[in-house]
Amino acid sequence: MFRQSSHIEPKNTSTTPPQRVIYSDSIDNIILHANSVCWWEVEGMTEFPDSVPSDEPVFIFGYPVETRHEPYADSVLSFIISDYDWYIRDYPPVKQMFHPDVIFLFTNNISNENAGMFVSFGTGEVAIFDTTDIQNLSDSVPNDNLKYYLMRDPRLLARWTAGKLPQNEYYQTLLKL
Repeated sequence: MFRQSSHIEPKNTSTTPPQRVIYSDSIDNIILHANSVCWWEVEGMTEFPDSVPSDEPVFIFGYPVETRHEPYADSVLSFIISDYDWYIRDYPPVKQMFHPDVIFLFTNNISNENAGMFVSFGTGEVAIFDTTDIQNLSDSVPNDNLKYYLMRDPRLLARWTAGKLPQNEYYQTLLKL
């Protein structure tokens, strides 16, 4: 009833591993081999007061931020984001607006280049971007510069963030879900 196909796939004898690219080779190199990582907590969408704030908000890549954390190298963060399988490229549309909770700026001191990552725990997505054409850290990232991925397991990064911000109830709650 069923015939076996006469087409036989040739065996792959290549010794080179398949090319794994998250954004592009150069951006991947910055993210995966960063000498330092600076990160910011983004203000929540509901945290804007009804009245005019007393302090002018600080914007990073177009988003108002609460706190800047000093740059350093973190092996646990590097371990989480270096797993190519953590990034899911093809996924159904998320029915929630993307709003980052955390912004990362990765710096490679050797090449003096930066790359960024927005992390949204609400949607379970990350957006990676090249910072080359962004002149000022407060400037918004052009939409065509963003590549979105679904995190395979957002709890890994939520656990890292909760460890850095033990007083923040939002991240502690994420770990319980």
